[in-house]
Amino acid sequence: MIRVSRGPSDELGPGDVTGLLHACHTKIRASLAEARLLAKAKEWDERHRASARAVHDYFAIAFPLHVEDEDERIGPELLEHFGVEKGPLLFELHDEHARTDELRLLLLSDWARWCHEPGLASRGHQHVLKRFARSTEVHLFREEAVLFPLIDALPEPTRVTIARAMRSARQKGVSAGPPRPA
Repeated sequence: MIRVSRGPSDELGPGDVTGLLHACHTKIRASLAEARLLAKAKEWDERHRASARAVHDYFAIAFPLHVEDEDERIGPELLEHFGVEKGPLLFELHDEHARTDELRLLLLSDWARWCHEPGLASRGHQHVLKRFARSTEVHLFREEAVLFPLIDALPEPTRVTIARAMRSARQKGVSAGPPRPA
């Protein structure tokens, strides 16, 4: 079973939505770093397979939950609280999620295959990974600079409701377990 969140996020206050998101951002960055190492590997052993499994499972399970949090749990609350003036920002962030997801899906098949058999990363994989990592990192920075202050400005009861929904979604994601490659 894969744990979707670990460490400091388990110790956050009941309404610390940005703390939960920051924990996700830290894990995303670490998983991207691991994916880059895999893409550079020239020889493979059991550690590489385990790494491929961890990267695959993170981007197959936890990453989509993070996107879902922002698009379905946080975005509507921000729109309701701040009104239509924040609509363009929220729609831009949603569109960035959609574009990044296309790249993520292309990478998943390689990571799934590498869980079972060694493989050197093709130029195509390296190119897609570079685009995925760059766009994801820019997006995370933008969220931290622009979205986090808006979230922190939401009323405490709203933040508590969002954080509960985020934690609940992760519990459901954990119980479902990782998808197995065909």
